[in-house]
Amino acid sequence: MYTGRRSWRKLLNSIATAGTPPTKSRHIHGARTDLAQGQAKPKNASKKKSTKPPKPATREDLSARLATALSYPRLHADRSRINILSPQLCDDIIARLAPSLKGHENCDIIEVNPGVGLWSSKIHEYLKPRTHILMEPDQKLYLPFLQPLLDKPDSHYRHVPYSGTEWASYQRIVDEGMLPEQKPLEHNDPLQDRPNNSLLFLANFANYPPKSMMGFSSITSQMFHQLMSAVRTHSLFQAYGLVRMMVWIMDREKPTILPRSISDRRKSTVEVESTCDKVIEVAGAEGSGSRIKREKQIDVESAINVSKSMQAENVGTPESRKSQLQIEAEAVLSSETKSVPSVASGSLSADRPWHSELKSLEKRWEEGTLARLVNDPTATVQNYESASYSKGSRETTAHTREYRRMVALQSLRRVSLRNASTFDQLIVLSSKISSLLRKLSERISSASPCTKSSTISSLQNQIIKLKAQHADLYSSLDTENRSRLFHYNDDRAAFRNSPRPLLLHDCRPYHPLLTHPNDFSNRHHPLCLLDLHPAPVSPALHSKPSRHAIYELLAKWLFAHRSQPFVKELESLAPGAVEALVPHVPALRDRLRQDDWDLAPDPGEDTADSSKTVSQFRVRMLTREMLEGLATAWEGWLFRPSTTDLYMKVDAKYDETSYRSGLYGDHEA
Repeated sequence: MYTGRRSWRKLLNSIATAGTPPTKSRHIHGARTDLAQGQAKPKNASKKKSTKPPKPATREDLSARLATALSYPRLHADRSRINILSPQLCDDIIARLAPSLKGHENCDIIEVNPGVGLWSSKIHEYLKPRTHILMEPDQKLYLPFLQPLLDKPDSHYRHVPYSGTEWASYQRIVDEGMLPEQKPLEHNDPLQDRPNNSLLFLANFANYPPKSMMGFSSITSQMFHQLMSAVRTHSLFQAYGLVRMMVWIMDREKPTILPRSISDRRKSTVEVESTCDKVIEVAGAEGSGSRIKREKQIDVESAINVSKSMQAENVGTPESRKSQLQIEAEAVLSSETKSVPSVASGSLSADRPWHSELKSLEKRWEEGTLARLVNDPTATVQNYESASYSKGSRETTAHTREYRRMVALQSLRRVSLRNASTFDQLIVLSSKISSLLRKLSERISSASPCTKSSTISSLQNQIIKLKAQHADLYSSLDTENRSRLFHYNDDRAAFRNSPRPLLLHDCRPYHPLLTHPNDFSNRHHPLCLLDLHPAPVSPALHSKPSRHAIYELLAKWLFAHRSQPFVKELESLAPGAVEALVPHVPALRDRLRQDDWDLAPDPGEDTADSSKTVSQFRVRMLTREMLEGLATAWEGWLFRPSTTDLYMKVDAKYDETSYRSGLYGDHEA
């Protein structure tokens, strides 16, 4: 073990030379690694520096240098951060973003946690910024990687040992004069709501294991909450206008910000949707990053729409960066029939991880390479998961594990298909009943007395028959499958929402580039890159700050139980709020009127009453416009609870329930 200054110099030398031949070692902080220990440099040696450009760093080189640094036991550094190590991934991302990055050439860059500096150098080389501020507090570990960038002739890099998670750090940058071209805008200046392309924010908030911070589940959750607040209040670097943000996070954390299923849509998602005009996943791992899946048909149709848009814009993807979903969508478009499947005609079945495993096992079974019985005659039943017993021979025959696995998955598939068929029938019956109820209501209000009896009785008989069929099917589902039914139905409604899909993922302009495990320093925990484009604050919330406080409190209360009926949650906050607020929110009022008949109706409800359709509309289906309308109507409600009582009730609810998952207190009890 090394001690003192000499050990530190040797550590720098080891980081610089790891993964490179001794004769071609790199110079870090002036260390003479090309000479043997104790050998002095000749006095008559030439002082001219080599004019050969340095070789570009490879993934293996960066990985070896980082591993050498982290192996030093006395190095006090953040070992949980995940770094980008693939030059090819950086090149592919910049090629994808090139059209939108052209407007940021010669801009100023603020980068938080640059780490080994690979992504920093790539984006710097393309944009050629005036100033590139590297906010790297972990100097002992990462300064040897960043020093070559700082030592370049006429370097525009500036390193500050400040933490990007501390908001005072951004004011220090301004006070030290590192952003001379950026001028803070006055309050109510129209330029505050316009994009500022002369400034770009980059960050890496990926850590494993995740670090809880200030009551938040991870650094990502805390930082996104603060960044969205900065956009709304025009503070920090957002005081110069709307600044684009490109953030690396763990792939497993993206469902809380950019969900692919309506069940993952929570308060943090709504906050991002209300603050940013576009949130694009530029690069990410295969899959949604969540255990909750929506039906495969929706994913395929969404991917086909994106592939059409990419073809129209002539946007390509390298073959090694195409996800399986993109490959399937392109195969549909390139087929001769070019028939695009529709969600309305699809089956309610989600793509599960075990599907590929079952397909592989069944293929081996057909080929005869998967054995049913154990070949070893001495094998005993205890060594295997199950066995079949022959009464005639009084012998026990052991099955192989792979065969038992295939049988179990086949049984699971039969149950899934049977449930999917039941879900489809229930949704179709619900739609028919809803249509008949609307017709019945129109007939009652507009038909003449002479035609009322025959027409109305016919409609009522049809409704009674359909309700009986619906009740029989619904009673056959257990509690888990009933919850899954609502999940699938909401996913369909969110995808066909007008004028655009409810989830921002379905509005993406291109498919995300597929990342690989070797692209990062932790191959078991991949990252994804999110591109956030801030939008002006809604005039309804910008005009009165108190209204935005009500907006946040309503969202926090409602989305605490996002899978529950909206009416139930709003009434639990303030009795009488539904009757007082909903009529003044056109988006919500119209949505409840056109809602389908309840999938779980009250058996004793009136057949002709089509207004009892509210319970199916769940909190997770609320849009930004609906929440803004509720906040505005709340202020005009004469019998509303006071803001102090509202704060106390919301806080008490969150004190009673533990923070289970999601961002900054988003959970579902």
